[in-house]
Amino acid sequence: MKKDDCEELQVNPRKWLDGLLALLGAVALAGCASVPPVAQAPGFTRVDLAALPAPAEPFLLQPFDQLSVTVFGQPDFNREVEISAVGEISLPLIGNLPAAGINAAELEDRIEGRLRGRYIRDPAVSVSLDRDASQQIYVGGEVKRAGSFGYRGDITLQRAVVLAGGVTTFAKEDDVLVQREVDGQTYIGVYNITAIQRGNYPDPRLYPGDTVTVGDSPGRRQLLEILQILPAILQPLILIERVGAI
Repeated sequence: MKKDDCEELQVNPRKWLDGLLALLGAVALAGCASVPPVAQAPGFTRVDLAALPAPAEPFLLQPFDQLSVTVFGQPDFNREVEISAVGEISLPLIGNLPAAGINAAELEDRIEGRLRGRYIRDPAVSVSLDRDASQQIYVGGEVKRAGSFGYRGDITLQRAVVLAGGVTTFAKEDDVLVQREVDGQTYIGVYNITAIQRGNYPDPRLYPGDTVTVGDSPGRRQLLEILQILPAILQPLILIERVGAI
């Protein structure tokens, strides 16, 4: 091999590698910038960090909630019931009764109204929730264990992410969405989980029915894909340089 040929082999691979690394950086930057818009559909509202409204309490009964209905002094009326998909429960003598969309105290009043006079002179009814289908939060996106989690009164965004096993390699920590419905309006808050962990922003409280979605970083994903093929590309370059050094 001629000396000029060896020098040419040594120069061109380096230039090519520099170009690849520059392209790699551009891909990463482009991926980081490609974040979809938020709250563009009708009925959705994007709000600032501290402005995501809290739902009204007490929480309303929902289809598939499990209820214990107790009529004091009348054990034959006591039942474990489930609110049906159409929002009703069925009780002895009363039959079907709308239950979804109201709180437990309102349902107690309805049952007492149906029983009073016709079956029991002065009924006293208690309704309690055995398993509340609405008392869940949902965590998805780039977390290790996506799913629904039982609501606890002290749960916050950071704790919800921990419940889901933490974020994945491809998570975009500054694109964490919390979706909440209040009075028929859907609100979406955008949070930076890393800034919250560092104490730069307050850790927002979550409520039953909230959905947390940790965003995906396309740039980080593309970066890893390119890094995985780099060893196969660099090995021939090293061999070429060795040939040129002979």
